[in-house]
Amino acid sequence: MTQRSASDAGSARAAGLLAFWADIDPDYVLRFQQWHNCEHMPERLSIAGFLTGRRYRAAGEARMFFMFYETASPEILRSPDYLAALNHPTPWTRESLQHFRRPLRSGYRKLLECGRAPAIESPHIIVYRFNLRDASGSEGGEQGVREWIRAMSQVPGIVRTRLYELDTGASGVATEERKIYQGAKSDQRYLALLDSATLAPWETDEWRSLEQVLPPSSRPNSFATDLERDAYWLEIALYSS
Repeated sequence: MTQRSASDAGSARAAGLLAFWADIDPDYVLRFQQWHNCEHMPERLSIAGFLTGRRYRAAGEARMFFMFYETASPEILRSPDYLAALNHPTPWTRESLQHFRRPLRSGYRKLLECGRAPAIESPHIIVYRFNLRDASGSEGGEQGVREWIRAMSQVPGIVRTRLYELDTGASGVATEERKIYQGAKSDQRYLALLDSATLAPWETDEWRSLEQVLPPSSRPNSFATDLERDAYWLEIALYSS
């Protein structure tokens, strides 16, 4: 379900991201989707600075749902309006959050975006979470990641690539909602999102060929540790007015 094209949603000016991963009790999934579609996402997108919201379903063994909001800046995630919403959950939100399992919630700052927002929503997203092997986050180590992000945006079927860095201040705020679902933040400092036409673009000859010509320092098995890669398909995308 989408309301209008991603290119109209201001994704390019979104400097912040709130990402959430969770399993949902199997007997509550439909009720969760109803809540998330009909109350929670519209509520969040009514808050100043929230630009887009999306929910994806896992294609493999990852947590069942991946949800995120793009924001005008990471600071929006510490704004009075947003904190008020987090500390005054609705009855339906209180009910729904009790059915979250293995939740992860993290705020991010965008470092790089390549490609362009698709004219219509991409049906799949590939999600990488990782740390740098050079734990200091040195300029050289991060440069390899940036080169990889740029290169992957050239793979046929990959419409756009984005790189984010964890914002610890936005990720660890204690709120009434967090008391309910008892969530943690990601242990990985970096998040990469690849908007994709397919669920497994890394299986294509084009992907393999491109990775082979990259400098060794710009390949995930060189620059990344604690690497997790998951594929999801889109369930819903909504945009602020």
